[in-house]
Amino acid sequence: MDAYVDSGSSEVQLLDSCSVDDRDDESWREISSLLRLLRSCAVENAEYFSSIAVSGSAWERLYTSCSRMIDHVDGGVTVGVYALLRAAPMFDYSQQQPGNGYRSFVTVVHKCCLHLLTLVRYIRVNRESYLFRAEHYSHELEAYVTVLGQLRACLYYLQKLVLFCMDGSLFPDENTLSPEEYHTAEYLLKDFESLCQEAFYGRCLGFQVECTHLECLSVCILYAETFVDAPLLETELSRAPSCRILCCHC
Repeated sequence: MDAYVDSGSSEVQLLDSCSVDDRDDESWREISSLLRLLRSCAVENAEYFSSIAVSGSAWERLYTSCSRMIDHVDGGVTVGVYALLRAAPMFDYSQQQPGNGYRSFVTVVHKCCLHLLTLVRYIRVNRESYLFRAEHYSHELEAYVTVLGQLRACLYYLQKLVLFCMDGSLFPDENTLSPEEYHTAEYLLKDFESLCQEAFYGRCLGFQVECTHLECLSVCILYAETFVDAPLLETELSRAPSCRILCCHC
């Protein structure tokens, strides 16, 4: 389950002076197209798995994950990404060198959605195959959807925080804010830092890293997955009388 649920799909309003310029317009079109495609695949998979889902089965987990993905995309990810792209130009180092933490975060969301799109497309194509590993892909999808949920929570906080940094500073400035505003901004930062980070480890470790660097992380990811899945596997094996001896030796 996600550690955070925001207050709905309402968009945090930024000042009218913030707008997506030509440089960011192409990025927004690319991300919005990706989110629409991701949602379409999730809806198709959810409709398919809803008819065969059995309580506690991999099919039910796949259905639940697809439903949660749709909720994340509709409930905060899309409007959150657009809001950050509107605000990002205010915090760039210069017009010639656009770059700041808000742009970096949008890139992380983009990477996560690309992984999810690859995953739901594979599931859609292979879900009826006898060789389809439903158990494996249900856990894989569940892990990445949890990451998307945490990114949605981060987007929610960032949209609120940027309202206290309209002077171009990445962090709230005590000298430019009233005591009440500064206290609120500090509270947001502390609340933001307390978000659960567990989702970004295990199966999803390093998803935001370029492919050229993934080889050195593959061993870490393998060990992390084994560590996470080992207790579940031991529990399932112990339920079968013929496998109890094997579990004891393990």
